[in-house]
Amino acid sequence: MKRTLYFPLLVVAAFTSSHAMAAARHVVKTLPGYSCAMLNLTHEQEMDFNHPPMLYSEPRDGAQTMGGAAEVLAVKSDTAPVNGYISALQMNMKSGWVKQALIKPYAAAADPTARCEPVLMSDGTQGFSYHHD
Repeated sequence: MKRTLYFPLLVVAAFTSSHAMAAARHVVKTLPGYSCAMLNLTHEQEMDFNHPPMLYSEPRDGAQTMGGAAEVLAVKSDTAPVNGYISALQMNMKSGWVKQALIKPYAAAADPTARCEPVLMSDGTQGFSYHHD
């Protein structure tokens, strides 16, 4: 009698667990009009934890901060800088502004053939797709 119960319980457990898993996060589409940039900091700037690079709500000094700038950023590629600031996206898809002097085009020193592309992820956040040409 015990042997006949194990098999149906295993089948039910396997069926239930496979349907309870969430779908994996994946790329939905590229973000046209955006390109990858990365922070361009000196060693001293990287080690200054009291003044990290920030994203701002407006393109001006003294604007409200929206949080720290990530190492890699999705920046608006089809617009000119405003007051020395470039439009960039946070991971939550909100636009902010980063000082133009603090960023440079994306280039991976460890892998010069790597390319970066800003993308929209399945959970609605902004992400990056890395590939080789």
